[in-house]
Amino acid sequence: MDTGSSSGMAPPPTGARWNDAEITGLLDYLFLHHAEGGGSGNFKPSTYEDAATSISHLWTAGAKKNGKMCKTKWNTVRCGRHKIIVHTDKTTLA
Repeated sequence: MDTGSSSGMAPPPTGARWNDAEITGLLDYLFLHHAEGGGSGNFKPSTYEDAATSISHLWTAGAKKNGKMCKTKWNTVRCGRHKIIVHTDKTTLA
């Protein structure tokens, strides 16, 4: 089976590697379009696709971002923010 290694070409990237500019661009885009998420942060697939297009010029490594990747990153960031807030609330009450 030919894996492409004999041609000297690297295989195309398969995973998303986010740089800081892409993350900031994604968050800025979703913030500006928060009404499309109904105020709950649950955006339609088309919003994530549009976000991916809006940050495409910021790409530096890994796979080019698509709507699914943007949705995954948004949910990761949103979940992480919630954990920080809960932790902060618990430590300030002690």
